[in-house]
Parts: sequence; C-alpha cells; structure tokens
Amino acid sequence: MKLAVKRFLSVIMSVIILVGIMQINVFAASSDTVYDLYLAGVQITEQNRNDVLGDGGSVKFDSYTDKLTLTNANITEAVYKSGYYSGIHAYGTITIELIGENVIDLRNIDFNVEDILAIDHKESAMVNGIYIDFSGKVNIVGNGSLSIATPDSVSKSIGINAYHGSVCLKGGCSVEIETGGSFESTGIQAGTDQSRFGHIEVTEGSTLNIKTGNYYASAPSRAVVFGIDCDEFYVRDNSTVYIETGDTIVDENVTKMWFDCNSAVRCRHMYVVDNSSVTAIAGKSGGFDIPSYEYPNNGSIGITGAISNIDFDVHLDIEIFDSTVIASGYDQAFSSLSAIKDSEIYSGIEFYCSDNVDGSYLKKIEVTSTGKDIEKPYVMIVPEGSYEPPEKSFFEKIADFFRNLFERIAQFFDYIF
Repeated sequence: MKLAVKRFLSVIMSVIILVGIMQINVFAASSDTVYDLYLAGVQITEQNRNDVLGDGGSVKFDSYTDKLTLTNANITEAVYKSGYYSGIHAYGTITIELIGENVIDLRNIDFNVEDILAIDHKESAMVNGIYIDFSGKVNIVGNGSLSIATPDSVSKSIGINAYHGSVCLKGGCSVEIETGGSFESTGIQAGTDQSRFGHIEVTEGSTLNIKTGNYYASAPSRAVVFGIDCDEFYVRDNSTVYIETGDTIVDENVTKMWFDCNSAVRCRHMYVVDNSSVTAIAGKSGGFDIPSYEYPNNGSIGITGAISNIDFDVHLDIEIFDSTVIASGYDQAFSSLSAIKDSEIYSGIEFYCSDNVDGSYLKKIEVTSTGKDIEKPYVMIVPEGSYEPPEKSFFEKIADFFRNLFERIAQFFDYIF
C-alpha cells in the first residue's frame, strides 16, 4: 500500500515539474513572438508592443484583442510590404483606438530603390496611410482623432486601403484624410478586388473628412480619383461625412488618357440614416470620354454606381431616412440611378437635381432642375418638409395635371390588357 502511494505521489510530482517546464518554455517562446503588424517601419513584437515607437507609449498593441491604441501618436515613416509603402500595415482584422490627436503623415517618406520590385523612383510607388493586407476589417474607435496624409506624384495614393475587407469608424471618432494628387488617388477603398464585396461604415456620431489633391497630367496617363470606393457605404447615427476630390488638370498637349474618372463616392448601395449627412463634391475630370469595363462612368460625378461582381451590372441604390445628402459634379451629380425605381422607401422624399441627372425611372421622387446659374451642379436630397420648392406657375400646374392624367390612363389600360 505504501509503495502504491509513493508511486502515485511520484507521478503527481513528475506532472507538476513537467507543467512547470512547459510554462517556462511557453514564456520563453512568447517573449520572442512577432506579429504580422507594422507601424512606422517597425514590426510589433511581444517585447515592444507596450511602447512600439520607444517614446513612452504613444503606440501600444494588445495581442489578445488585436487592438492598436494610439495616444497622440505621430507616425511619419512607412514600411514597404506587399508592394506598398504603408504607415500601418496589418494582416486580417484590427481595431485602432484613438486617444487624443494622432497623425499619420507620409508626405516626406524615403523611397528606397533597394525595395522589392526594384522601385526606382517616386512616381512608381504606391502609398497607403493604413493597409489591410488580407481579408479583414479595420475598426477605428474612440473619441480621439486621426489625420492621414499621403504624398502626391506617386502611382497610387490611398488614405485607408482595405482592398480585401471593410472599414468601420465608430465611437465618435474623427478621421481626416488628405491624399496627394496621383494617377490613382482614393480616400478609403474597401473590398474592391473583383472577388469579394466590402463596406465602409461611419456611425455613432463619428466624423469623416476626405480631400484628394489636384493631379497634373503632362503626358498620356490614367486619372482615377475616388473619395470613397466600396460596395456598401453606411452613414448613420448622427454621423457626418464630407468629401471633396481635387481636379484633374491635363496639359494642352495631351490628346488621350487611359482612364479619366473623378467621383467623390463610388458604391453600389448607399445608406444615410438617423440624422446623418453626406456631402460629396467631385472635382473636374480631364474631359476625356473613355468608359471601360472597370470604370464605365467617366467624367466628374458626385456619386456614381459601381460594378457588380455577379451580374456585371452598374447601378447605384440609395436609402435616405431623416438625413441629408448633397452631391456635386461638373458633369453629373449622380449616375446609374435606375436601380432604385419603384422603391417604397422614397415616399415623402423630395429630390432636387441638375439637368444632367437621369431621373426618368424615379417614379416616386420629384425631379426639379436647378438650372445653370450656380457654380457647380448639385443634388440635394432632404427629408420631406425641410425644403420648400419654388411655387409653380399656372402653366406648370396645368402641365402637371395633364401629365398625371395621361399616366393614370396608361396605367388603367396596362391593368385591363
């Protein structure tokens, strides 16, 4: 009996010792852990995650929650990964908490000629303020602010690039993006790789301001400018979005361009609800009419439709409730609006637009021309009763009467036959 007890105790002690050794090994391994997350040219590790920049803790990373906390952080360097220079480069989903005033300013970064792909000059470089390199989502939270600036005269200049995923601003945060003028300049793009959809969401009283720089084309090139580029764009819960894209200025000797599109918002579904607002102002395009499969809507358009990866259709579906949307474009305020025809959600919404907007399918929305006497054509969509249209003349009322009469007669015959 005593021998059995000794053997049992011996086994227990062996297990305890073994567990202790394993814990030591795990601790030793964890101290050498590196994460697929880079910031200001520094890879985040288990050792530096509580003070990534070595400045007392302006940047911290919680590996258990995948949360990056910025506290009055100043990021002016970039890492070169996956063919991009990025101030923050992450794989998969990440949360960025903002405390105080934070800055990602990449306008003066160095472009190393020894980088992969042998980038040998600035004009070939692609730069992101924040880049998500795999299917995932970037959540920007907190009541602080983040200012992102990217350089001009590069191949691509993008504020937040979630090419395979989504972007969400919430918690009352404030994000301001200023991209330099380049061949392709975008404030935020999400899920636009032709294989998966992504969305951009601004909610919980958050604020987003985007401004792209002017692009000067001195030779035949492409000019692709978007403030927002995604499949679904949500603005809700007392949130505000203001977007203004710069002009594409073409040298008088340039006779052709590969692409020429300039839109403040490109999406397929847009929802602006719960006392929110969106202002989308597109700058001038180069003036070349060169539609393509990827960019079917060329020119200066405030809010334009995007391509479906399923049926290759191009349309724009908008839902507005208790909110305001203002769109402005030198060529069109909106494009591809036919997809919202006969939608019940538009009852009680008044629609005021420029002459260039195709409103022929908008059966339940009143379309009124603003004329050409304003600096930029625009569209304003507002809740019913918050805007009073000008009083119609007697002849306009008579014309409306007969138009409605003929429409009802046509509907009657359609029903009978």
